[in-house]
Amino acid sequence: VFNFDQAKKKYLAGANAFLLEKNFDGVICGHTHIQEDHKYENSKRYINCGYPLKDKNYLYFNGEEFNFISLVES
Repeated sequence: VFNFDQAKKKYLAGANAFLLEKNFDGVICGHTHIQEDHKYENSKRYINCGYPLKDKNYLYFNGEEFNFISLVES
């Protein structure tokens, strides 16, 4: 059985190590099927768009900020 919590912790730790190593402010990933928008205590940011067919949304950047937008009409 796939443990989403354990995988999420690994992705967050790996992303933070990458951000620190490269001195980037943030990283955007996908294809892990685990949607996340995480801001670290060091002000760096990890965003994962997840899997649109499961999460029913997509990542949108309006020129200033990132948001998840629903694919389902309300």
